[in-house]
Amino acid sequence: MELGRAERLGLADDFGRRLVTFGIIGAAPTAVSLLIFLALAPSLGAIPANLVALGATFAANAWADARFTAHRRRFNWGRATAMLAGAAALSTASLGVTMALDAGPTVQLVVVLGSWLAASLARAAQQQRGRRPLIPAPPSSASSTWSRGGPT
Repeated sequence: MELGRAERLGLADDFGRRLVTFGIIGAAPTAVSLLIFLALAPSLGAIPANLVALGATFAANAWADARFTAHRRRFNWGRATAMLAGAAALSTASLGVTMALDAGPTVQLVVVLGSWLAASLARAAQQQRGRRPLIPAPPSSASSTWSRGGPT
């Protein structure tokens, strides 16, 4: 269908698509990590259970995220390990605070999920930085004609 002046330009960036993929890929490992945490926390304690849960799903989650969200064939283990260390530090510190305040398991669970979410958002932001668009933006001359009311 020919739309003439009303035709939409292609996306200059696919952030929305990558964000949805990132969320879908992150949901399964988070659910598995949560189950591991819930199973181990009563016997090991909250902090060791958190570290085991994060470590258990780390490799598969990091690989899938790099492959399907960032579209990279080669995986940067150094960057992924740094992100894991950051997530472990954040969640361990958060759990330490809840333990110092003598909070119950429900509060610890909420804190763990919140810290995992914060780490995931940091990872998503890190991926977005320096990202080149999949579809190049239109030339500046095309954008200037549109800003004046349409193509000439």
